[in-house]
Amino acid sequence: MAFGKPKTRTSPIGIDFGADTVKLLQIIPGDSAQLVALAAQTIPEEARQDANLRMAFLADVLPTLLRSHAFRGRRVVLSIPSFQAMVHNVVVPETDSADLDAVVRMALHERLEIDADKMILRNFPGAQVMRGEEAYREVIVFGARRSVATRYADMANRLKLEVVGMHGEAPCVLKAFEHLDSARTAEDRSRAVVYIDLGAASSKLIVAQGGTMVLAKTIHAGGDTFTRRLAGEQSINFEEARLARINGDPSVATLEAPAASCDITQCLIDELRMTVRHYEARYPEQPIEKLVFIGGEANRRGLVTDLARSVRLAAQMGDPFARLSRAGGVSESLPVDLSQPQPGWTVPLGLCLSEDAA
Repeated sequence: MAFGKPKTRTSPIGIDFGADTVKLLQIIPGDSAQLVALAAQTIPEEARQDANLRMAFLADVLPTLLRSHAFRGRRVVLSIPSFQAMVHNVVVPETDSADLDAVVRMALHERLEIDADKMILRNFPGAQVMRGEEAYREVIVFGARRSVATRYADMANRLKLEVVGMHGEAPCVLKAFEHLDSARTAEDRSRAVVYIDLGAASSKLIVAQGGTMVLAKTIHAGGDTFTRRLAGEQSINFEEARLARINGDPSVATLEAPAASCDITQCLIDELRMTVRHYEARYPEQPIEKLVFIGGEANRRGLVTDLARSVRLAAQMGDPFARLSRAGGVSESLPVDLSQPQPGWTVPLGLCLSEDAA
């Protein structure tokens, strides 16, 4: 029998096709995950507005990112961007789990006129709802057009990458923070956490109990909306406005400080309040413990403060890299500062941990 040092198994390369940035991440999973490589590239404005230009840009930039960083292998896990996906919370008659998919597909067709045959759907059963003496089940439904998912997979195949998984963003968020839920006491796990993913094209609300998703919502408002408003009001181009917001240009503060009076922020506040009320109606005995802010816009202090105050809940910034260390031999310069919270890297980390997810 030959004895030797066991071979360390790296994760697949997680590729997050975000609206603002394409991010690539690879780790060595474990109780204290180790970084193998990461890379990122901002999506230009013209590619944000045109799906064909977006795909052409991604196909061009991905080989460069893979070659210029220390990624290992060709196995990848891809995200389905939230702005190209749907999420609905539907209530259907209680049924056996084997029949749930068919019942949900019928409900989507009858109530929302969605052709489920053209969609890739994934269901997450939520709370039981009683209507008189009849039992119903609330189900969180995530979906994306088959044509959208196929387009990303085909691009990866043309680049000679082996696609071993494709996931929506919300399940990846829970996967990235799974270790926190496993460390909580049974009493704490009965309390809910609301993850607020503030992105560029859209924002997401994900309510979880002990790591199990019980409600979710996508709001089609995010950082790009603020950026375009700033560009128009300051008579500058999109990229100048984007950099001004990222770098904290004083001229931006005049727009973002009175955030509660801004209709974009008010939309986010209204959606958060409705989601909290929805949750409290379904789970009156299991209160919400806190809000956790993630996503590229989570560093906007004024926005985060207004959202937390609107529902009077404790809040914190989520840092998916809190326990991440560099693997031995990884010495390349990084586009992020690992000593600072990196809420925008939640989905890439979740992708790296989702190869075996259903």
